[in-house]
Amino acid sequence: MSIRKRLQCCLALAGVVMLGLAGCSSSGSSSGSSAAVASAAKSPIKVMIIAVLSNPAFSDPEAAVAAQAYVKEANASGGISGHPINLEVCDSNLDPNKETACFQKAVTDHVVAVVGSFLLFGTGMKLLQAAGIPFIGGNGTTLAEFTSPISFPADSGEIGWYYGEAALLKHAGV
Repeated sequence: MSIRKRLQCCLALAGVVMLGLAGCSSSGSSSGSSAAVASAAKSPIKVMIIAVLSNPAFSDPEAAVAAQAYVKEANASGGISGHPINLEVCDSNLDPNKETACFQKAVTDHVVAVVGSFLLFGTGMKLLQAAGIPFIGGNGTTLAEFTSPISFPADSGEIGWYYGEAALLKHAGV
């Protein structure tokens, strides 16, 4: 699945989750510039993407660029049920401490979901769980993404990249 498609699904699902929890209803906004004006009047939906942006060994800045482009396009079309999307981008830099700091920032900033993110460690998943923040559309590279009740990975094909597959086999008694 392309990153654009995954982000579209994740952001739409995050919006549905947020709107369902908040009890909001659709305003039936029209498309175009009037939709953008209507979305500005409603409360924003704040989501976060965690990406590796600055590590010299492995970096994926395109993930943030794609997410920002999608949010810009979605907001120009009226956001999600008239609510504009605010995207926060957090650089984990392939560092477990920075990855955990991204999770802490998500909790502190009261995002409604962490979406379309690439994790290497999953060290902060319990922080999201305690705050009731869903992790939607991750790459499925960590055991935490498959064992946390708030995690909904979109791409399980990459679990073998790191230790996830071996950890799952060990957990299954193999």
